[in-house]
Amino acid sequence: MYTRMITVPVAKDQIDEVVRIWRDEAIPAARLQPGFVEARLLIDRQTARGVSMLTWQSAAHANATGPGSEYLQQVFARFAAYFTGPPLVEHLEVAAQG
Repeated sequence: MYTRMITVPVAKDQIDEVVRIWRDEAIPAARLQPGFVEARLLIDRQTARGVSMLTWQSAAHANATGPGSEYLQQVFARFAAYFTGPPLVEHLEVAAQG
C-alpha cells in the first residue's frame, strides 16, 4: 500500500470549513477512485497546518491520482481559497501498520 501525504498551511479562521469540505466532499470523491483504501485528516490548530493522508492499494493507484491528475487538481482547486501556502505532496510506502 502507498499513502499520499499532503501537508498544507490553512487559514486559521477557516479550519472547521476545511475539515467539513474534506469530510463531505473530498473523501466521497476519493472513494470513487480505483484503489482507494482509507483516509485521515490531521489538523494542528495552533500552527494552522493540515495533513491529509490517503492510502491506496498500490503505487500505480497512488500515482494515477497524484499530482498532475485531474482528480487531484480538482481537489486542490476546491481547497485553494483556504490554503495560505503551497501544499507539500509526498508518496510513501506503508511499510507496517498496527
